[in-house]
Amino acid sequence: AQSHYMIPALNYLVRISMGQNEETFKICVEFWQTFSARIFLENQTSQQTQPSQASPLLMDGEMSSGTAFGNSGRDAKLKLYSPILAEVRQVLISKMAKPPEVTIKENEEGHIVRAEEEDTDEIALYKMMREALIYLTHLDAQNMETIMLQRLTQECLTEGTTEHWSPTMLNRLSWAIGSISGAMQETDEKRFLVAVIKDLLSLVEMKRGKENKAVVASNIMYVVGQYPRFLRAHWKFLKTVILKLFEFMHENFPGVQQMAVDTFLKICQKCKKKFVIVQVQEQTSFVEMLPSRMAQDISELEHLHICTFVEAVGHMISAAHANDKERLVGLLMGLFNEKWAAIIRNLSAPGALEQFVHNHQVLRDVSLVLRVNERMVSAVGAACHSQLAGIYFDMLKVYKVSSDFISHSTAQQGEQVMCYANVRLLRNVKRDTLRLVQTFVDVAANPTTSAEARMNMNPEQIAQRFLPPLLEPVLADYRSNMPQARDAEVLDLLAVLATRLSASISQEVGKIFEMVLECTCDMIKGDFQSYPDHRVKFYDLLKAINANCFQALFFLPENQLKLYVDSLIWAVKHEQPQVADSGLQVLSGFLDRLLKGPSTVYVP
Repeated sequence: AQSHYMIPALNYLVRISMGQNEETFKICVEFWQTFSARIFLENQTSQQTQPSQASPLLMDGEMSSGTAFGNSGRDAKLKLYSPILAEVRQVLISKMAKPPEVTIKENEEGHIVRAEEEDTDEIALYKMMREALIYLTHLDAQNMETIMLQRLTQECLTEGTTEHWSPTMLNRLSWAIGSISGAMQETDEKRFLVAVIKDLLSLVEMKRGKENKAVVASNIMYVVGQYPRFLRAHWKFLKTVILKLFEFMHENFPGVQQMAVDTFLKICQKCKKKFVIVQVQEQTSFVEMLPSRMAQDISELEHLHICTFVEAVGHMISAAHANDKERLVGLLMGLFNEKWAAIIRNLSAPGALEQFVHNHQVLRDVSLVLRVNERMVSAVGAACHSQLAGIYFDMLKVYKVSSDFISHSTAQQGEQVMCYANVRLLRNVKRDTLRLVQTFVDVAANPTTSAEARMNMNPEQIAQRFLPPLLEPVLADYRSNMPQARDAEVLDLLAVLATRLSASISQEVGKIFEMVLECTCDMIKGDFQSYPDHRVKFYDLLKAINANCFQALFFLPENQLKLYVDSLIWAVKHEQPQVADSGLQVLSGFLDRLLKGPSTVYVP
């Protein structure tokens, strides 16, 4: 009886799903997601279901016919729903939402950031559609495969005809193909993916014009990057894909290079172990081959993309044996070490410093070297300690040269110099230096990292090796500069030092407060709007000191301790929620630890 109205109702809902109204479509997708999930989960269960537990939505009452629901009932139900679910697959594939993109860009402070798009309605829709397609694939993988391959074949067949080709339809089909990764049996997935890649490569050959070829190429890269299980199981195909990505890195059509390096990074993160072992019929591991061709592969990439490339290579190295990591880092950073050594040699010539602070290209090259080191450190960790030590003292000299020039210029000409191109580039050099040290300390001294991954370096060794030459010039520069020239990254670095190297940094809390606390308070206490980055990072620093260097607070001079407490109370009144919440948390933690501890401990 239920089938007389349920099946027509579901058919009617399929037709509604084909409509153009976006809000109606979202409601339909939510229904199909729930509906397919219910069928899948019930299909998986092996226990018997009584009629009293039946769901009218799935017509259990009719199918069980007053008896225990068995395999034959489930098969009959799937057979009954099969035509409807096939149509649902068609609709969802043809209207597939765009997956969240990771964009690589340089922010206002010159920092390279990889940020996912905000959680928009489209991303929420993609997640719902992806989940529905996964359930629908589990219910009938063969039907899903047939629909997708037919759609792809149709894309190939329209080439050369009068029918207009739609890149949007190909994009949606590729997004749908990528969304069901892992939902098929491995053998089925292999057959399916080989057919998809074959058709897409044929489509590249058929298309005319760089723009059309770039659209198809980007879809190939996206699909391949979504199937790491297949790539891990087929080394020759994986190697071919990587070499093809290297070719795409020389393509100047907008967006292709970014897609290539982004896919390269994604594959290296998911298949990194495959690159550090010697594969069958190979003379050496893939990562050992890279140094000889790296200069050529990155020759046409922008600095942003070179950083992503190096990060990807870093993920390869992170999978190597602990004894090999340091050597591999040295090999793969050789190109940038040579560039750095040449810059430092040129600085020793008479009058070179004056030229250095005005040479835009050299300043960009310095920033690039520092950034690729930071990306390598973020991926590999403590194995980069020798690499960092090799450039560390020269890096701090460059930092001081940059700081002195900015201080001298602002003293002579005022804050207007902050807009000059060379001053902005010098500030980038300073920030890149601070971020490199911050990332190294954060990764290398992380207590959750294994001793092997930390190269058996403990926080005390890191502090002894890297802290003494760093703190004095950084803190002195921060205090002496005018407010507009102070880098908020200094506060970030100090917060990480307090968290990771608390035993060593506790001895320096007095100096930090003397150099940073007072001048930063003067910057932000006048109003609630100016220097927003400094505000947030200032309270992150206070939070880190409160959590990790608490006893050091009671060895501070009375005026500094009072200023510390006053700044927490002032933060609670702040109109910016993030600052107010942060200040309240620090104040709460401070009072909590103060009340729990014995009073004698805090007497100097």
